[in-house]
Amino acid sequence: MAISKGVMENIIDAHYFVLPSQGNVYSLTKLCMSKGGNKILAASLRRKVFSFEYSGDSDGFLNPTVKEVLFTYIPNGTEIISIDAFTRSQSSDDFVIGITIIKSSEHNTETYLNIYSEWEPSSEINLDSVAQNCLMIELDFIPYQLYHTEMYTSAEDESSKEVAWLLSGSDEKIHMFREDRENHCYSEVDVAEHFPELVEPPSIILWMDIHHCMAGARNVLQQGLHEPFILPDSEHYDAVLCSATADVDMDGRNEVVLGTYGQEVLIYKYQECSPDKSGAWLLVSQRSFANPIHSILYLDVTGDGVREFVILTLRGVHILQHDPKDVSEVFNRRYKKLTDLLTTRES
Repeated sequence: MAISKGVMENIIDAHYFVLPSQGNVYSLTKLCMSKGGNKILAASLRRKVFSFEYSGDSDGFLNPTVKEVLFTYIPNGTEIISIDAFTRSQSSDDFVIGITIIKSSEHNTETYLNIYSEWEPSSEINLDSVAQNCLMIELDFIPYQLYHTEMYTSAEDESSKEVAWLLSGSDEKIHMFREDRENHCYSEVDVAEHFPELVEPPSIILWMDIHHCMAGARNVLQQGLHEPFILPDSEHYDAVLCSATADVDMDGRNEVVLGTYGQEVLIYKYQECSPDKSGAWLLVSQRSFANPIHSILYLDVTGDGVREFVILTLRGVHILQHDPKDVSEVFNRRYKKLTDLLTTRES
C-alpha cells in the first residue's frame, strides 16, 4: 500500500489476513461484544467464513486471531452472497447470524437464507456452537443485501422493541423476516406494516441503511433527497463501493469515508466557511490500496477503547490503527480540558 496525504498518514497497519477467495460488498459484518473487544466475520464467496479478534496472552500482549467458522448447511458448490449479525440482548452476547447463499446448477438455481443462533441464551458467545444451529429458509429470488434493524410493535412500550431481518432481492422487493421464539422459527411478514417506505422500490435495492430518529431531527425528512452535497473528486476513482462515518481525526466531528473500486479510501470533512456556518465537504485525506475496497467498518476490535479501521478488499482484510502518539495527545488534551472545567466550577 502507498500512503497518500492527510490524516491517513497517521493510521498505521496493525494486521492483514488473506481470504481464500474474494468476497463482495456484503461480505463483512461485526459482532459487538457486551464486554468490549469486538469481533468481525468475513465471508468469502466459496463457502468459507472467518472470525477475527484480538486476544490477550499471559503477558498482557494482544494477539490477532483468525479462525475459520464451520457453518452448517452451506453445501459444496454453494456461494455466499451476504452476511450480517446482531445480538438479541444488550447485556449478553446472544448473537444471531444470517447468511444468504446461492447454489447454481445446469437446470436450476437455489437460494436460501440461513439463520444461526443459540436457542438458549448464553452469557458468552460460542461461535462454533452457534454455527451448528441453523434455520434454513428457501427463497424464490436472488438475495442481495442482508440487513437487520430495530422496530417497535408498540409506540408506547419500550420493551416491544425487536430486531428483524430485511433482505433485498432480484424481484425488486424488500423481504422482512421476524422471529417466532415460541416455535423456534422465522417467517416472512409483510414489510408494509412496519416499513411502508420500502414497498415497491423503483428498482433492485443494492444497499439500505435505516436510522431511527425523532421527528424533524434530520434534513432529509423535510427536503428528501433534493439537496445533496457533491463530494469533490469522488468520481475520479471508479465506482464507490462502500462508505462509513468516522471521527478519523478525533476532533469530535465525524468525517465521511468512501471506499472505491479504484483502490482508494477517501476521507471528506465538512468545512464551515461563512458566518452562518454554511460550508462544503472537502477531500482532506486519501490512501491507496493494492485492491478494490469492498467494505469499511470503524470499531474497537482491540478492546483498548480506541476504534480501528477494518477494511475488506478484493483479496483480504486490513486492520488499521491510530498512531498511539496521536491517541496519547488527544487523551492528554481532553483530560486537561476536563480538569480545567472542573477547576473553574469549583472556584
